[in-house]
Amino acid sequence: MAKEGKGKIEKFNDMNFQWWKIQVEDYLYQKDMYLPLVREKPEVMNASEWAILDRKALATVRLSLTPQNNRGRSPTIGRSKSRGKSKSKGKTIVCWNCNKEGHKKNNCTEPKKKRKQGEDKAYDDLCLSVTVDDNSKVWYVDSRTSIHCTPHRDCFCDYVHGDDGRVTVRNGYRCSIVGKRKVKIKLSNGGTLVLKDVRHISELQKNLISISGLDRKGYFMAFGEKQWKVIKGSMVVTRGERVGTLYTLSGTRNHSISLAFTENQITTLWHHRLGHLSESGMRILHSKNALPGMKNIQLDFCAGCVDGKQKRVSFRRDGKEKKIERLKLVHTDVYGPTTVDPL
Repeated sequence: MAKEGKGKIEKFNDMNFQWWKIQVEDYLYQKDMYLPLVREKPEVMNASEWAILDRKALATVRLSLTPQNNRGRSPTIGRSKSRGKSKSKGKTIVCWNCNKEGHKKNNCTEPKKKRKQGEDKAYDDLCLSVTVDDNSKVWYVDSRTSIHCTPHRDCFCDYVHGDDGRVTVRNGYRCSIVGKRKVKIKLSNGGTLVLKDVRHISELQKNLISISGLDRKGYFMAFGEKQWKVIKGSMVVTRGERVGTLYTLSGTRNHSISLAFTENQITTLWHHRLGHLSESGMRILHSKNALPGMKNIQLDFCAGCVDGKQKRVSFRRDGKEKKIERLKLVHTDVYGPTTVDPL
């Protein structure tokens, strides 16, 4: 095992390759034995000196391997003439778009091929959602982002400008945060969803709602039946719909949302007629065609249901038994807070 002072190189055990590689490279550089790793034999060095240097580097690598990983190793560590050459080197490049030689697809000047029906469906759905809705009003639910963010300055109702660091997007590009604060999203049912600590990132393309950000605030998310819900305790705070393969929350008032709002009013009317029946019970009646005029079941927040399910909880009855010793049971009167003038 190679050692330097009190330090040592951990042996490679098929689990720590990256860390083992860094240690071996650092040790070879420290001992001036790194040349066999980075280049072929220099012309100024004779063959015997190069062979000794290459053998020292190989010995360092072998001493940092376990017996299971030390089988069949090459007797030299330097770069040979056949090492490092790509199998595709010397082959002609063929474009995937026009099938012509000499260039790649990203440099092709020919019109792009049309995709077959069903190909890249997720990408088509994404483009459809962007063209149908107004990007400044549509928010996309994202399970990978850790913060709420938007590229639109006018979405903020309370704004603080300033450099607040950077975020890394999916392709590895780092975007600057130019501001942050609070955003109020006016929903189609008349309610308002308030998002706090929203970051303003002008280089983004879409408004993003972080699932982890809502979870940190104590909200619960439910997905299914082409919609998603944000739940706090027993109350549904808001809900959105699935467009293609993306879950969205829209603050716009287009035709489809207005129609859904009218259907929600019919659902609420039947909910009141049936004595504030639960959503699952109404779903059973709807499956039996017992609720004429109702097409979908999406109950909004009902204050009557919340008030009716409340109950008065009695105080705990502790301290019934008598205490023998003094000060074992102390009764106090709580008073305050109050404002007292200083003396």
